[in-house]
Amino acid sequence: IIDVVQDHYVDWEQDMERYPYVGILHVRDSLIPPQSRRMKRVWDRAVEFLASNESRIQTESHRVAGEDMLVWRWTKPSSFSDSER
Repeated sequence: IIDVVQDHYVDWEQDMERYPYVGILHVRDSLIPPQSRRMKRVWDRAVEFLASNESRIQTESHRVAGEDMLVWRWTKPSSFSDSER
């Protein structure tokens, strides 16, 4: 999941994607085929883990194609300057 979100952001930086964020359900659908949706509990646990433990991924709500949806946005880790240390 982390790689998908990060790769999407890199593509956006290179003008290969329209938005800097990617729909959570789009990521799920790209990683888990419909016949494997019985993995829903595993997916839900992964989403919860990311929300609690992964500071580089922000969950946001955006209107995309007229629909409100939850998306993930990759955030670059901030680098500390010498004066901040």
